[in-house]
Amino acid sequence: MKKAGYLILCLVLTLLLSCAAAAAETKKSLDNFTEKRTYTQGMFGDVSAEAWYASYVGEAYKLDLMNGSGKTTFNPSGNITIAETVAIAARLNKIYNGDSSAFKQGEPWYQVYVDYAIEKEIIGACEYFNYTEKATRADFVSILARALPSEAFENINSLEDGAIPDINSSMRFCDAAYLLYNAGILSGSDKYGTFKPGTNILRSEVATIISRVAKRDGRVKVTLEDLPECPVDGTENVKSVSVSEKMVYVQVGQPYQLNAYTDPWLRNPDLKWTALDVDEEDKDSVSLTADGFLTVNKKVGPFIVVVEAGNHRDVCTVVVADKSYEELKNEKQLVYSNTPSIPSLENLDSSIAAVLYIDGTALLNSIYDNEISYENMVFSDVYQLTYMFPTFSATRIAAEKYAEYLAE
Repeated sequence: MKKAGYLILCLVLTLLLSCAAAAAETKKSLDNFTEKRTYTQGMFGDVSAEAWYASYVGEAYKLDLMNGSGKTTFNPSGNITIAETVAIAARLNKIYNGDSSAFKQGEPWYQVYVDYAIEKEIIGACEYFNYTEKATRADFVSILARALPSEAFENINSLEDGAIPDINSSMRFCDAAYLLYNAGILSGSDKYGTFKPGTNILRSEVATIISRVAKRDGRVKVTLEDLPECPVDGTENVKSVSVSEKMVYVQVGQPYQLNAYTDPWLRNPDLKWTALDVDEEDKDSVSLTADGFLTVNKKVGPFIVVVEAGNHRDVCTVVVADKSYEELKNEKQLVYSNTPSIPSLENLDSSIAAVLYIDGTALLNSIYDNEISYENMVFSDVYQLTYMFPTFSATRIAAEKYAEYLAE
């Protein structure tokens, strides 16, 4: 009798422990995003109750996904950095997975988030070179789309390929952008759904996007209108032109669609594409069509492509590789120091390496201090900056000034 009672007791204890273990295991779900603090309208003096983003700022704050820029300000028109983007993605991932533990910040403050994001494969170990630079809309979307599994981004829209006017399939962030558009998290900057990938993302936009990620009821249905056709003389009214990607990896023999967008937006603007600094013996191997299709038929050194709309221009740097961008990234050929802003270069993959003639850091500082003569630059200087510091504002300044000099 005692033996039977003992067996029953063991069975009960086993069941209790199993139930406790099951209860302790938190389900991975959007339901894990719950309010952690209180938001009252007016606590941020620069967020008007009538602002289109006001409710999203409140939601992001209550969910403990974003803070103000100060005790009484949010700075809705300000930007965020790559580091802040990674931190947001890490928080989203951790909450979704039911992990309530806090991140313990160290030095630099964002390292704990970077380490977590790399471990969870939200970002690659060598994907970003400078975490303190401002995040573009393309950067933000690329990181955010990997923060949660695909089931968290259920489709409520069905945009066809090519529906977003300034994104094409060759762009590395293309799949991420369409994922978020179709999930109702992104809706575009206007009625045409333009994404403006190269512009820096605003804090008001960040609050809106991450609120929609966390809460399905905030997601929106998207119906896009066609862009107006560009008249023959349309470029005279263009205020600016911008390439969608500042640095492009082109694989030998693989056509690559370069893309640029104008302000104001035109579907078929009269753009002029020009490849500069291609070695004379390599020019026949580089084909660049009027609509921006670039094909390089053999391994050549890096060069610049200039796009012009009327009197406005922008530039991107083209690096030709015999491997895809993803292959190069996964090989992790670059090894960086612990210095958060200036990476050190130890090894270059032979497929994309160019001879680096001068010290990159010195060149970078010279540009920031406006102490460099662009007439004395050689392309390797611009390439070195683009390769080592692709997100630095000085890199864009150098490429633009150098392109202007070559075009004179």
